[in-house]
Amino acid sequence: MVLYSRALDGAGLALTDEEGAAENQLALLQVVTAQTQFPAYLTDACWNIVGYNTLMSTWFPWVLEPGANLMRWALTDPSAREQMLDWGRHAEVYLAMVRFALATGTHKESFDQLLDQVLRDPECARIWARGPKVIAFRHGHRYRLSLPHVSPEPITVNSQVLLPAYQHGLRCVMLLPQTPPVPTSPARPPAASGSVLPHSQ
Repeated sequence: MVLYSRALDGAGLALTDEEGAAENQLALLQVVTAQTQFPAYLTDACWNIVGYNTLMSTWFPWVLEPGANLMRWALTDPSAREQMLDWGRHAEVYLAMVRFALATGTHKESFDQLLDQVLRDPECARIWARGPKVIAFRHGHRYRLSLPHVSPEPITVNSQVLLPAYQHGLRCVMLLPQTPPVPTSPARPPAASGSVLPHSQ
């Protein structure tokens, strides 16, 4: 059974009513949407986007798309290679995370489908073939981002990953700017924060 939460600063979330999971997921969405100084988002165990704040949707509009998935975007979308400077280094880490996820044996069908899509890209296939590198989480990693619609200068952020003890599989990720971005003029109106329906796994 799916319960639909009330709006939270323009956000809504579809929640699974399993042993209090709905209430806990709503609390996580509140944490994400309350952040106003940096992008923040929620993903499930398969990296499907299940929630985001206003800055996340402004910096990365792809989260607004139906079925938005972090790994699929980062590894197969051409815009990711433009926005993430030194994309090859980041792709190596992301693929190592996919390899780790496959090793856990959970959500096998979803991970197999994701890997099949990713390895159709020749560059990703080449990186994957280098060797069995595995990484569990991307915590504390630095990104240099090219986001002309946000700042005329590259933005450096540090990723902080929070793993709720009561919601195994969910990841709460915050991108903390190392230096404040220089606003692009004229400024665009901010996009709404929000969430999407959890994906079946």
